[in-house]
Amino acid sequence: DFVNREFEIIKKKLGFPVTNEYEAIFVYKGKGNKVELIGDMTNWQVFPMALNKVEITDLFYLKRHYEKDARLDYKFLIDDTTAILDPLNPKTCEGGFGANSELKMPGYPEHLEVNYYENIAHGEIIKDVIECDAIKDGKKILAERRVAIYLPPNYDETKKYKVLYFQDGSDYIKFGKTKNVLDYMIDKREIEPIIAVFVDPVDRDDDYVLDKKDVYVDFFVNKLVPWVEENYSVRDDAEGRALIGPSYGGVIVTYIVYKYPEKFGYILSHSGAFLCAYDKHFGETYGKKISNAPYPVKIFMVVGTYELDLISPNMWFYYNLMKNLSVKAVEFRKYPQGHSWGLWRDTLREGLRWLLKEDTK
Repeated sequence: DFVNREFEIIKKKLGFPVTNEYEAIFVYKGKGNKVELIGDMTNWQVFPMALNKVEITDLFYLKRHYEKDARLDYKFLIDDTTAILDPLNPKTCEGGFGANSELKMPGYPEHLEVNYYENIAHGEIIKDVIECDAIKDGKKILAERRVAIYLPPNYDETKKYKVLYFQDGSDYIKFGKTKNVLDYMIDKREIEPIIAVFVDPVDRDDDYVLDKKDVYVDFFVNKLVPWVEENYSVRDDAEGRALIGPSYGGVIVTYIVYKYPEKFGYILSHSGAFLCAYDKHFGETYGKKISNAPYPVKIFMVVGTYELDLISPNMWFYYNLMKNLSVKAVEFRKYPQGHSWGLWRDTLREGLRWLLKEDTK
């Protein structure tokens, strides 16, 4: 009874996980003989961490140290079989595989831009489909590819707008809160009003990584971009176009510029899965070829220090870009986070500010 009373007091007063500057205490109360922490901090189920059981109770706990500004996704694994959200933590982060519990350390900055505000002007999302050739399961098919267009508040057809092209488009809208971010940045005059195009893959591996990805690249450059320019009032020069993508999408945006260096002026790569830039799918040496290829862009790279498989390939790619004298500018930033939409959502604003800062001088 004493333990239960103390537990309820702490739960009401502090919430869980309990955190101080560099420390987090995870607590689980409930059924199970074995409880483990899995998440960004354990490379998910690669290095699970067992919680300690308080004898003669149903309480388990684990104390760990993290960076004061870390943000990490996690779950509890019960009896080696069932992964669940932390029942004591209301904070979650949504992603393509569902929700995870979210640990935010006390020094993690607040990101006001991801919220919806009734008292500011809002852009409009228009959904459409484009019929195109695509590769699915390695075979060429005729597909209807989903696209969505963000038009800024007070869209004016007499003006010519810059365009942001997002890979994994629906996910950027749903999980990346991109419409809220753009509305906020335009309202705060951090960027000029801008159009965004959100395009979805038909088959993510085939479109972004595997040997026939040039079918997607051809669609993107020679069908999607002209379609956007025919239907909306946008600029038609490289300085008017930016490419943005996460993970595999963060690699294909660099490959599109490699194939068509005169077409695009900006890249934002969120946790680019650049390991594949050094394997057979990109011709063994794509990552190295970037050192000497024409590449006249500004590029902003984001990676989490808990992305154990990606941080080194991102650094390799960054160093190859640094050798390239045609690159206009490159910025490489690391954060104490994992491979998560929380990372990509919360770094979109600063990436756009860095890429487009000359717009608001």
